[in-house]
Amino acid sequence: MSSRDIAQVAAEVLGDPSGHEAKDYVLTGPEAIEDARVAELASAALGKTIAYVDVPDEAYAASMRQNGSPEWMVESMLGLEQVKSAGYAEAVSDAVQRVLGRAPEAMPAFLARHADALSE
Repeated sequence: MSSRDIAQVAAEVLGDPSGHEAKDYVLTGPEAIEDARVAELASAALGKTIAYVDVPDEAYAASMRQNGSPEWMVESMLGLEQVKSAGYAEAVSDAVQRVLGRAPEAMPAFLARHADALSE
């Protein structure tokens, strides 16, 4: 999910709240993408191989702590991984299309837009 899409939906809803009262919007990208696929897409966008490595939760948490991540972030990231592992991140909604009148940004477009920053 692109932060640009999130911001544009928020701006639209807050800028003209009529019709959005008491509504919940589940925002997603245009497709559910597994981590290994993100690595493939990033490899293509950046022109170099990016390998996906499935790291056990304990090692992931230890690495984040060692690199100075606050405990709330460690717990949040582990929670996100558990959500993904349980299959809860597979849903795709049309909320961005309904609110903005356009499809959400796809991962290849996001990676192309940020290729310079990601190459550093």
